[in-house]
Amino acid sequence: MARSSLRALPLALAIGLAAFSSSSQAAGEQYFPLQSYRVGPYAAGGTGFFGGFIDYLQYINAKEGGVNGVKLTWSECETEYVVEKGVECYERLKKGLNGAPAAATNPLSVGIAYATLDRSTADKLPLITINHGRTDSTDGSVFPYVFPLQLNPYSEVSAIINYIGQKSGGLDKLKGKKIVTLFHGSPYGKETNPILELLAKKYGFQLTLLEVPHPGNEQQSQWLTIRKEKPDWVILRGWGVMNPVALKTAQKTGFPVDHIIGNIWSNSEDDAAPAGAAAKGYVSITTHPSGTQFPVLQGIKTTVVDAGKGNLADPKRFGNVYYNLGVVNGILNVEAVRVAQAKFGNKPLSGE
Repeated sequence: MARSSLRALPLALAIGLAAFSSSSQAAGEQYFPLQSYRVGPYAAGGTGFFGGFIDYLQYINAKEGGVNGVKLTWSECETEYVVEKGVECYERLKKGLNGAPAAATNPLSVGIAYATLDRSTADKLPLITINHGRTDSTDGSVFPYVFPLQLNPYSEVSAIINYIGQKSGGLDKLKGKKIVTLFHGSPYGKETNPILELLAKKYGFQLTLLEVPHPGNEQQSQWLTIRKEKPDWVILRGWGVMNPVALKTAQKTGFPVDHIIGNIWSNSEDDAAPAGAAAKGYVSITTHPSGTQFPVLQGIKTTVVDAGKGNLADPKRFGNVYYNLGVVNGILNVEAVRVAQAKFGNKPLSGE
């Protein structure tokens, strides 16, 4: 059920970039402020994603000397996936680093993205929300500085419903089916509830929405409800520790794991491996594969990882789903800068 197309949307953000002041050009570098999280219950996602992102930036610096001679630089600010800390990090990093202007922010958090959307617009600093964020921000005429790349939450969940329809023999066969959505108790987790309710009315399936409070390591009551409801399918809209706990609890309560469909943030090795045998047969949606056989991954391994500069603390995670998403995100950010330079010159550029 992989969706692998990469849209041209990120290149659109680059068209709006404008040249920075001459004093900042002297710094000679393009800055990426990283609102990362490496501690807490969501550390696996954060370390994987930002590890891949940083390794790709290092790879471009080592292989090409940056983008058309403009070196890429970055710094991290720990958010712990907490909205208030994410906003603080945004304000701290938005003005650049040592004269190097900020290109875009990539918070990897729906809550932080919501909280900084108006600030990004006012500051004319692109906000990148790959595979997450506000669905309505897909309309660039209304949200000119927000870029939900690859897919948005509504297209993601509609693809999952289409998949369930296919497995059922057609979307018309969804009528009378029972579908439970087990969602993370956060802005991210709640994002798709309205579209699921709309699809339930359209196709006639019975929808039950069950919230799992942050961070998600207590789910017994929710799965007892699922056992009582006896749904045909469960959509797992999880994050971090919530995912393996869901799979293990499903096994304990007797729900078939091959009828659990994980969403885009419930799809990595870090989500399934801790569940052990309870994850056998589990299916999830993704926009990209894991693996290390791709030329860009091989280039990063030779140039960055084997040189002892890799960002991952555990090299065994190289090439997993979250790491590779970070690499994809790095590609999209870097190519946006490259397109912008084609219009405004090979020099550091402001977000605008």
